[in-house]
Amino acid sequence: MMSSLLAIGLAVFAAGNYSPWEESKMDGPSAFLAIPLAKNLKLEISQGWVYSDDERSIHPSIPTHFAVDFPSAWGTPVYAPADGVALASYHTYDMVDSQGRTIGYGLGLFVAIWHDKQRLYTSYSHLSGVNDKLVPYIQPSLEGLNWQPRRALYVSIETFRTMAKPVKRGDLIGYVGYSGLRLGYPEVPSNPPKIDPLVNKTWDPHGAHLHWEVYTRTADGGKKDERYDPFGIKGEREKYANVFTKAQGLILANPDGSPQFAK
Repeated sequence: MMSSLLAIGLAVFAAGNYSPWEESKMDGPSAFLAIPLAKNLKLEISQGWVYSDDERSIHPSIPTHFAVDFPSAWGTPVYAPADGVALASYHTYDMVDSQGRTIGYGLGLFVAIWHDKQRLYTSYSHLSGVNDKLVPYIQPSLEGLNWQPRRALYVSIETFRTMAKPVKRGDLIGYVGYSGLRLGYPEVPSNPPKIDPLVNKTWDPHGAHLHWEVYTRTADGGKKDERYDPFGIKGEREKYANVFTKAQGLILANPDGSPQFAK
C-alpha cells in the first residue's frame, strides 16, 4: 500500500501538477510572520485563543477567541508582518452582555491582508486609524443596526485583489484603538472612526489593543474556514508567557531563536 502511494506521488510530481502549497495543506502552513508591532514595546497578551475569565464573564456564550490580543496604548503603530495585498473596512453589531448592557461587538476598523504565497489572510482589528496611503478603506454596509464589510471582505479573493494594494513587511498599516467595542455611544464607520478615548469608553476590560487573526476563507469569501493561532498555542493568555522571547508557531525566528518583529 505504501509503495502504491509513493508511486502515485512520484507520478503527480513528474506530471508537473505538484505544488508546495499542496504539501503545506497537508502539513499546515510554515512560519512566515513577524510580530506586527515594534520590538522596543513592552508587550503582553491579554487574550489568547481562549478568552480569559474576565471577558467570558461579559459574554459567556462566546468562549473561543480564535485570535490573540496585544494590549497597547491608543495610537500605537501597527506594521505588516509579511508581504501581501491589503484593504480596510469596518464591522460591528449589537449584543446584550451578561450585565444586560447593549454593547458593540465586532472587529471595528480593521485591516485584512491576503498573503498569496501562503494562501492565507491575516487581520488587524479595533484600530483607531488606517494608513490610507497604503491601505484602501471600503465603506461597509448598514444592515439593520449592524455594520457588515460585505463589499470589502465577504468576497472572493479575485475581487479582494482588485480592491487591495500591495504592502511589504514593515509597512505601517494602522494604529491601535478599540473601535467596534462600543459602550453606550454611536460609532459611525470612517477612517479614522470618530472616537474620543477620553470620553467614549469601551466595555472591554483591557481597553485599547490589537486583535490579530490568521485564517482562510471559503471560495466565495462568505465566511472564515481554517483558523490558525499565529503562535501555535491555542490556549488561555497564561500559556503565551514566553512568546516574545522564543519564536513558535507561524512566527519567524532570528538565528538565536527569538521571534522576529515587523519593526
